[in-house]
Amino acid sequence: LGGATDAPAASARPWLPLPHRTVWAVLTADSILVYDSESALPLAVVQGTHFAPLTDLAWAADGRLLVVTSHDGYATLIRFDEGQLGTPLPAAEQPLVRAQPAPGAPTERPLTPCAASPADECCHAAAEACEAHNLGAHVHAEAPAADH
Repeated sequence: LGGATDAPAASARPWLPLPHRTVWAVLTADSILVYDSESALPLAVVQGTHFAPLTDLAWAADGRLLVVTSHDGYATLIRFDEGQLGTPLPAAEQPLVRAQPAPGAPTERPLTPCAASPADECCHAAAEACEAHNLGAHVHAEAPAADH
């Protein structure tokens, strides 16, 4: 990983004063940047993995695998060594976060069947890709078994 650095010394003042270290990833059209709350500089920068703009990223439940997708139809798996990003916070100690709708925001988004969406081809290949393509704003319609 290009741009990887060691975590700041324990005596260093954290960039974001939190009771625990937080790690997150930022996706641009052509780069993946991994940050933590200890430093304003990225821990890792990954570039040149795809031939088309990057579209989405997601962390695996173990916090060591980052999956990145692109308009070129491929996915990149970025695996971090155990302990490389720190030690996961036990579930019992994780802060409870509940999203609240913004004042005046609609409480429900209109849903349209997947077959009516412009991403119809991806719906039948992978439901996750279709959902990411349409930002989750549709319902996957079941096609008759003969169509698959």
